Amino acid sequence: MINMLNRREMLLGSALLTTGLRLSSFSEQRDSKRPAVGMLRCFKPGEIWLDTAGKPIQAHGASIIKVGDLYYWYGENKERTDGVNGIWHWGVRCYSLRDLYNWDDVGIIIPPEPDNPSSPLHPNKGMDRPHILYHAESGHFVC
Repeated sequence: MINMLNRREMLLGSALLTTGLRLSSFSEQRDSKRPAVGMLRCFKPGEIWLDTAGKPIQAHGASIIKVGDLYYWYGENKERTDGVNGIWHWGVRCYSLRDLYNWDDVGIIIPPEPDNPSSPLHPNKGMDRPHILYHAESGHFVC
């Protein structure tokens, strides 16, 4: 997948393909936005799992990685997939947390390319299980 993304560095702390943002600055920003009420204290089997904004989590074919005391859950964003419209994915979405219950939506970290039908990131292309690695020396995540 590195070649498909032109070897651009990915940062989970940014919803854009950006360079220069350190993980620590994202962590501080994320904690300041965390809601004070409505926090989950347990799992509820059979119920749709919601993020801290009350929206269904969209991280299909997911992976979870831990960096420091933060967990990151990322996967295929299926919010525009209905089984009829031909949309397989709408990029890769990421969530983060510390307690394994209350996931904050970081945003779309790998955006789709709907205007380029030949791109592997076009929404009708079959994306499965995106892979992201953490580069400790730089503090960046790489796809």
